[in-house]
This record gives sequence, structure tokens and C-alpha cells, in this order.
Amino acid sequence: MWSAIEIIQFITINLISIFIIYFASINFIKISTSKKVKFLYISFAVLNIIWFILIYILNFALWRGTSWGAVTGINLSFIIFDIISFVLLLIFDKNCKFKLIKK
Repeated sequence: MWSAIEIIQFITINLISIFIIYFASINFIKISTSKKVKFLYISFAVLNIIWFILIYILNFALWRGTSWGAVTGINLSFIIFDIISFVLLLIFDKNCKFKLIKK
């Protein structure tokens, strides 16, 4: 049986991964970005696509054989990694199509 924390993390990870894939794809398509920034966006999108697949493997296949803390720790660490990476991309890419604060 899953705990409430695991269910909330599972839903949160899915939403964050989908948003980051969308965010990276939209900003990768822009013509005005440099090759380094485009590589960063495509790497970020691919990493989240792989993670999106691994979410289901970790939570459904490995959940039975591992402890609750291992899966929770992996999920929480990826949520933190995605949020930090997202904020860094917003800071370093001035031409980003997503703005936290509208001026």
C-alpha cells in the first residue's frame, strides 16, 4: 500500500517532468538561442523524458523490493534537482519564453 507522501510525490514528479519537457521543448525551438543553450535545453528535456520513464519503473517495479525511504529519497532528490535546474535556466537564459515575474 502506498502512503500519502508517495502518492503526492508521484503526482508531483509527473507534473514537474511534463512541465520541464514542455518548457525545454518550447525554448529549444527558438531560433535566437545559441548552440550551447539549445544543447542545455535538449539535454534537460531528454533527462526528464528518461526520468519520466524511470518514475514508473521505480514506483511500480522496484517499490516492492526496496524500502520506502529509498524510493522517497530518489523521488525527492529529483524534484529538488528539477526545480534548481529550472531556476538556473531562467536566470541564465535571458530570452526564455517563460517568465516568473512579468515586467
